[in-house]
Amino acid sequence: MDRTLSLPDIGFLRRHLKAQPEKMSADTNSSLILNNQTAEAVGIHSNKNGLNVFKAMDRSPDIIILDNYFDLSARLFVHQKTRERLFFHKGYFDIKLDDWSMDEILPTKMSVENFHRIVDWFRTSARGARIYFINFPSNTYKDQPSRAARHLAFQEAFVRADIGIIPLMDVNPSFQADVPQHFKHHQYCAYAGIIKGLESSLSKVTA
Repeated sequence: MDRTLSLPDIGFLRRHLKAQPEKMSADTNSSLILNNQTAEAVGIHSNKNGLNVFKAMDRSPDIIILDNYFDLSARLFVHQKTRERLFFHKGYFDIKLDDWSMDEILPTKMSVENFHRIVDWFRTSARGARIYFINFPSNTYKDQPSRAARHLAFQEAFVRADIGIIPLMDVNPSFQADVPQHFKHHQYCAYAGIIKGLESSLSKVTA
């Protein structure tokens, strides 16, 4: 993970995106999804006035919050010849993507190794920041009970003493949103409260 991250095929994919409504969710906006996989726009997503993650680190942030939602749910497309990997939905394009096939969900061991690298990078890039990691809950996916085992396996394997780790928690039905990957304001307040409670103990570790 560095500032030279690039995805050469993204231009090809962008040129063949289907026309989209002017107003649509950031979670289904194919242009934003593709842009978020480039060094220039990674981390900005739907925040047009935001900074990409590399520029944000140059601002010396106080707190960094990460979660593992993507690793536990998404499967990447793999190009058969170049072996490049991207995240996209075939339905977004007006061409046949016969050169791409869907990969499997990332194995727990590889996901854990990657997150150690990511945390190490943040630790080096923003030395004064306190880092918090949220184990993403699975109970909002009522139609995918198999997710629970993946979430638990990751939680048991990913252990660090230099960051605040928030364990798996069931999201109260009244805190759940219309889509399983997001929550209502109350759930985010709950996470904020947990992070606030972890601040004193984490400050001693990172001081």
